[in-house]
Amino acid sequence: MRGENIYPGEVEKLLERHPGVLQAAVLSAEDEIKGQIPIAFVVRSQDATVDEHELKQFALSHGPAYAHPRAIAFLDALPVGGTHKVDRAALKPQAAQLARGLNR
Repeated sequence: MRGENIYPGEVEKLLERHPGVLQAAVLSAEDEIKGQIPIAFVVRSQDATVDEHELKQFALSHGPAYAHPRAIAFLDALPVGGTHKVDRAALKPQAAQLARGLNR
């Protein structure tokens, strides 16, 4: 990202500190203004009702403003690859679509 080093793992840890978040994955997506922006995929904790606005505010309040996710998608589960790690390649097209939908 232009001039700002955003580490997905740090943003994931930040989001996972919220009691309504069970698991998070953050990917970068192309952006005309910033070059790259963080997009988050979140699995809610059981019975949690956290929404995108609340999580963005949480990220802005507890981390650097430039690192907050510009879009958040809620999933029932994160895709897992053969290595039992989050399959980021499977999320990449959805991250790009979410970034395009921001109308920036």
